[in-house]
Amino acid sequence: MTGQPLLKCGRCRQPVLPARTERGRRIALDPQPDPKGNQAAFQDSDGTWKTRQFGQPGSDPPWGWETVYTPHVATCSPAPAPVVPADALPKNVTPITAARSVRSGTRRR
Repeated sequence: MTGQPLLKCGRCRQPVLPARTERGRRIALDPQPDPKGNQAAFQDSDGTWKTRQFGQPGSDPPWGWETVYTPHVATCSPAPAPVVPADALPKNVTPITAARSVRSGTRRR
């Protein structure tokens, strides 16, 4: 792979190969070729990765200059959300949940 550098997925932070579909839309591909994938990709003269979907009725199989990749969306799993400890607030800060549970003042009608 030459040309464009790998990017990181915004959800799982794994490296992805940025490519353009036949209609010009962006698609992230897993960086390792996968014979089970459904995207036939190649690099054009500018170094841009171009891809097309195959395997549907009427579509051509991968041509000799194309490599088969899997779309990253098929393998992406979001990173676990960071767990914030309950006592992470400084001593002089009241947790908002405690402040909302206490009613102050009289109720107006």
